[in-house]
Amino acid sequence: MCEAKTIEIVDGLTAKAREVATRLGWKLGRHEDGSIVAKTECPRCGGSGHYSRCETYGTRCFGCDVASGGTAVGFVWANAEKLAKKTLAAERKAARVAKVLDADRAAFAALAGFVSYDDLEESGRVLSFKRAEAKAAAAAAAKAAAIAGLEFVGEIGEKLSIEATVASAFVVPGMNLGYKVLTSTLVKFHDASGNVFVWFSSAGFDAAKVGSTVKLVGTVKAHRTYEKTGERQTILTRCKIG
Repeated sequence: MCEAKTIEIVDGLTAKAREVATRLGWKLGRHEDGSIVAKTECPRCGGSGHYSRCETYGTRCFGCDVASGGTAVGFVWANAEKLAKKTLAAERKAARVAKVLDADRAAFAALAGFVSYDDLEESGRVLSFKRAEAKAAAAAAAKAAAIAGLEFVGEIGEKLSIEATVASAFVVPGMNLGYKVLTSTLVKFHDASGNVFVWFSSAGFDAAKVGSTVKLVGTVKAHRTYEKTGERQTILTRCKIG
């Protein structure tokens, strides 16, 4: 067990261990056996102080220093010399990996005709943005062209009988009567030419029919252009679905 104090003990440490402890701001203490220890994150709970739940002890981690009678929740005391060696070894390995990675990146950038890898990354981001922008513009143009090709169907008051695909159906809330709210179902259809038909059904609609092709019989109530998209819609009433 470590003494309950967080004083900076540097006497007795090697120069390398002292440098690491100072640089990383370790809190040091002296173990009961006289060795110098450093306060570090508990490897079992990751510093949270909680690990698994049980009915008796809840989520308390029993790997922490506090489980051994200490005061450090979420931390343990490790031998400072050994911890410094492990830290330096990990830093050297990370430096070697970074050096190799930088060399590979520089070679790759030179192969692609760029001065640095940062320039290559920036070029890639710009290219990706331009591709996404072009894709979005193409999709918008295609949608606009499709909408421009839509027509109103029939004359006001005319009864239509067509084959159409149920595109969507969703409930629209209406007047609140206090004891209930009146609702209707907005049903949208497309014919073989892509022309749009809209029906507000007060009797509801079977959502399972969305995506299926039906025989639609109804009377043209109005022609309207949807403001947000410019889509021409033929509004129907008194519809029957076959």
